[in-house]
Amino acid sequence: MASIVQETRFDLAKSELFALSDIQDHVLSCGSGELWITVDGDRRDIILAPGESLRIESRVPVVITALRASTLNLLHPQAAASWKARMFGVLNALSRWKFPPLASFPSPMIR
Repeated sequence: MASIVQETRFDLAKSELFALSDIQDHVLSCGSGELWITVDGDRRDIILAPGESLRIESRVPVVITALRASTLNLLHPQAAASWKARMFGVLNALSRWKFPPLASFPSPMIR
């Protein structure tokens, strides 16, 4: 299944804290600098260097601390299946739309 990914970028100053919640299935990545990730309930210390990423598996709060000026990228995956389902509904409605052929209109109405 194809997926559509939206990325949000945050520039964090040294020692700046950033808290996120309800980001299940999102990916945190470090664009530059160094990030310290604390996932609620996880005993590990997670440090991300530039180019490294972490997938968040649960809905627990996450706190990000910039150990130096850093760029945090948050990738929001969206399933293409839901987009396809909505588009199919629109196309299906359009295909059932009944309209008279152009030839049935009187010529003065056509400009």
